[in-house]
Amino acid sequence: MNTIGERIKYLRETKNLTQKQLSEFTNINRGNLSNYEKNRVLPASNTIISLSDFFNVSCDWILKGYNAEDINVSLNIKHNNQTNLIDCLTEDEKNLILNFRKLPERIQLKFQGRVEQAVDDLKDFQELGLSKDIKKQTSYNSGEEAITKEESA
Repeated sequence: MNTIGERIKYLRETKNLTQKQLSEFTNINRGNLSNYEKNRVLPASNTIISLSDFFNVSCDWILKGYNAEDINVSLNIKHNNQTNLIDCLTEDEKNLILNFRKLPERIQLKFQGRVEQAVDDLKDFQELGLSKDIKKQTSYNSGEEAITKEESA
């Protein structure tokens, strides 16, 4: 892999993605991806950053081609006996990720904090064995909490 385009194509194919799928996940125009992979055009710096974030590799590797072993590339994610994480996602989860990536970084960070808090809240209730009896209603926008007893039918 001597060129940036070859490395981009390698990363995409290693994750078993089409150009269309990569375009949807990264918000990079599919035609531009094709041109990068065919070495017709060099990607802009923000595109290289997006690709490095998505593939979890350094910008240096995309630009210079350091050996994948040297930068600890982790492309084969195993989950439920599937080798591609994207194959494990439902359509709703894929849409959530696509919409999340459209948000500005500042809002993404806030959203991540709220999701982490919701997961922590759920764990707390499960550890207490209260998850069936108590419903915790939290407004993650305001941070206000209310614990209510669920009505039995």
